Amino acid sequence: MLILFQYVEEGDVRADFTRDGRTDALDVLRFAEHWRTDAP
Repeated sequence: MLILFQYVEEGDVRADFTRDGRTDALDVLRFAEHWRTDAP
């Protein structure tokens, strides 16, 4: 999970996965679900 936090904080997916510019547990869960389902 720490890796997901770091990736989101890098700003690469901030627009898609954060609602208010901050990363919280729900953002990370949404990101993890997206990454898991879209991974090749």
